[in-house]
Amino acid sequence: MTALAIWGLLGQRSSVGPAVYDAALPDSAPITFGATTLTTSYGSSFRNLSIAPAGDFAVYAARQGDSTSLWYRSLRDATVRPIAGTTGGIAPRISTDGSRVGYLVGDRVMVVPIAGGEPRMLLAGQAATSGQWIDQAQYLVVDADGNRVNWLDPEGGTSRSKPIPRCVSGAWDPDARALLCAFNYTAQVIDPESGDHWTARTVRLDGTPGGPLEGSAFRVVDKSYIVYLSTDGNLVAARYDPAAHLAQRPVMMLGGVRREAIGEGQYDISPNGTLVYAPGVDATLGRIVVLRPDGTPQPLMSGSADYQRYDLSRNRRWFAAVVQAAEGTELRIYDLQNGQQFVWLRAEQIRHPIWNPDGERLLVAVRDSTQWAILVGAPGSGTPPDTLVVFEAGPSSPDPIDYHDDHLALAQDWNGSIVMRFDPSAPKPVFDTVLTDSRFASLSPSGKLIAYQSLEGSRVLVTTFPVAGRRWQIASEGVEPVWLSATELLYRSGASWYLGRINPETGEPAGAPTFWGRDPRFSDTSGWSNRPSHDGGILYVQGPSQTSTSYLQVIPNWVDQMKTAVDGTNR
Repeated sequence: MTALAIWGLLGQRSSVGPAVYDAALPDSAPITFGATTLTTSYGSSFRNLSIAPAGDFAVYAARQGDSTSLWYRSLRDATVRPIAGTTGGIAPRISTDGSRVGYLVGDRVMVVPIAGGEPRMLLAGQAATSGQWIDQAQYLVVDADGNRVNWLDPEGGTSRSKPIPRCVSGAWDPDARALLCAFNYTAQVIDPESGDHWTARTVRLDGTPGGPLEGSAFRVVDKSYIVYLSTDGNLVAARYDPAAHLAQRPVMMLGGVRREAIGEGQYDISPNGTLVYAPGVDATLGRIVVLRPDGTPQPLMSGSADYQRYDLSRNRRWFAAVVQAAEGTELRIYDLQNGQQFVWLRAEQIRHPIWNPDGERLLVAVRDSTQWAILVGAPGSGTPPDTLVVFEAGPSSPDPIDYHDDHLALAQDWNGSIVMRFDPSAPKPVFDTVLTDSRFASLSPSGKLIAYQSLEGSRVLVTTFPVAGRRWQIASEGVEPVWLSATELLYRSGASWYLGRINPETGEPAGAPTFWGRDPRFSDTSGWSNRPSHDGGILYVQGPSQTSTSYLQVIPNWVDQMKTAVDGTNR
């Protein structure tokens, strides 16, 4: 007898339901944790679970063969059924009256009645990341890789869009009229109307603002509480002042909630206080693997960690990886020849470590609450790195992304989608704009060509360098292009890779791209998610083997329990 059936019998004798129960899902339609096979963007895994306002049912995304679809699951009885018309759907969001569900099919934003039927397309988005209902007349969607917000009319009426500072895994706070975003495990608050943004912070013992609030999958509950996944993967809660953007000391509420690679959590909270979540392993923990043409992924080294950003030296001996630690991040150096490792840097946030051609020096940006600095140094020298330049911390600070030679490097302004060049050997480097509306740029081995991903449409393009000439399109959609050789450019679409062959002098493609490889366990990480392995392949983080689960867990009146625990701790 199922847990829901047992509850139904108990409900005839008592008005009090169980404190927690399981809601079984069909073996043929478990909730999927993987990104849809239709996605043409980064391959990130979204929150594939939504609970109705009354807490009486949930909608989830299920794998269906090589595609997905949305399913209805009652939380009052054992009813479970597919929602007709939602083939390819992921990231469901139930409307505020429980009558409709918004969702994504690739980058298209759709809406359909809960009963199923003919779906309506609200937006042909670009790298859509999240959606939520503001009210029955407005469905808010963040797309353009987190740089644009769209207010959509579910009836097909007038919609509007505005650029915003980058927002990842944004959750709408209806009282503050703001988005609560998770950017590199830091809570960011964005006013989508004005574009103003703030970093949410913890409160010190003396009541003054402390460091950034670290975690992911943030939700504001009942105006003055914040719920999120801590850096160790537990679901925690704290008192929260949305006007000051300050959080008190958190209380651990629950373990075992599935957390995805970028940090999104497979849980939802209804306005009536019910929590529903999909149990699962922590997908932020993965192993580094190497994939070569027509091969299977092979571990680069043993062990798993929460790898954030990484790079392999061109001699294939040194692996540099930024790893999430208990507090902040660490830049670890691994000697693949003798199996040794050590921590070279610790900071609140460490960006991309990029090796120079001989594998002796690293270029990397670090930040704390007030400053952003670009450092360069030799990890094996026993001396600390040199500081090249210091900026006020902000979303537009230049982030090194390519270290072509000792006098030429590229940096990215992620907020403005601007690619710059600079000389890392100069005592006061000057940053010159190379490309606009561009991301993930890298130079060809000769330095004569530059490949990049366009902001508009996520096209993969190649042009000449240092002066941009004709722009050759390698792919109409794709992300993170990397050079495997002077004539080979690899790019990703979801969890698949494609190879384009390039004229090394002009950048002109020599024919259409061809399929190169796929890994359903690929984990999208912040920034570069695949790097050259310098032997004809690439390396990336491979997530856990668990990509679905066959039940949900439900906790009625969870918000009341959470408030009691938080208030008791913060008396």
